[in-house]
Amino acid sequence: MKLSWLASSLAVALLLSGCAADETDDGLPQGGDGPSQVDLDLAACGLGNATACAAIAPHVDARTLLDNLQQFSSAHPYRSTGSPTMAAARDDLAARLASAGLDVVRQDFAGGGQNILGFKWGLDREHWIVIGAHYDVTEGAVYGTYDDGSGTAFVFELASAFQAINTTRTIVFAEFDQEEMGLVGSQAFIEAVVDGTFVHAGTLDGMIDIDMFGITYPHPAHAIVWENSPTLTQRILDIAQATGVPQEVFVFRASPVGSSDGAAFISAGIATAYFFSDWDEYYLPAGIQYPADPIAYAGTYPWWHKADTYETMLVSAGDEATLVAGFQTGLDIVSPLLLSMTTPGFVPDPE
Repeated sequence: MKLSWLASSLAVALLLSGCAADETDDGLPQGGDGPSQVDLDLAACGLGNATACAAIAPHVDARTLLDNLQQFSSAHPYRSTGSPTMAAARDDLAARLASAGLDVVRQDFAGGGQNILGFKWGLDREHWIVIGAHYDVTEGAVYGTYDDGSGTAFVFELASAFQAINTTRTIVFAEFDQEEMGLVGSQAFIEAVVDGTFVHAGTLDGMIDIDMFGITYPHPAHAIVWENSPTLTQRILDIAQATGVPQEVFVFRASPVGSSDGAAFISAGIATAYFFSDWDEYYLPAGIQYPADPIAYAGTYPWWHKADTYETMLVSAGDEATLVAGFQTGLDIVSPLLLSMTTPGFVPDPE
């Protein structure tokens, strides 16, 4: 079944490449010169050419992401089920995904949770790649700027960047709820898709999860990738080499139980790469003024569950330039990886 889909998708992609090459940017005939360089690069990207992926993947500016992250997290504290601020946070995310031209689905599930899902339909509407993060914060937390406002912002900024990109597979930009309650939202999504009760029918071919990621190279913190796919592991390393990121920055691990939403996809047998960084092993922010308003700091571990603001991210990174550069590293890896997974050349291989 998968080989049949791959063959037919490649044929459609090549046909469309040829058709696209018959027109100039203003729609005028070009004379049928064959596929454009972008078409050729996209095909090469799908077959694992990391240089081609990096060349044509949409660029996301880390400074813009951080500004929007700071605005989102400060505007919507206490993002947990039952919080009076939760409705506004959900509306904000739905509006951001809609502004990127996505088909937005607000999936309600038991316990008052709601996933905000933006569908960027590809040529194939039945094979999906998910890029996701959780927008809820843990009990007692306030702003959740890094956990997991960072991933939340990755998702909505990449959604905007991919707006003008035509893909074969469909991309689902997923903002999951109730991760902090035990991966409830992501599991509800997977179960609904698998059992056919979700509003759209599709097959989950792959997943990228972003959770507390961005404080990394040139910061000394490693980029931890919990994964179950040899293909995704190799593509990440190849993209790193193509973009000038030392490969030793990356540490690949088998998924822990219940770590983040990526673990739910791995448990379901879906090819997944879940990005995290071990920044806290290098710099624990000493002397931070924990937020007294709207809630006083309480407890000692983990500190980011209580005092998780833009300022604590900045102290953890060391300085503004390192914070921006680390987030840019993450974006420059994830954007080409996501693009490559949407192509017919990506064959899911979960272990």
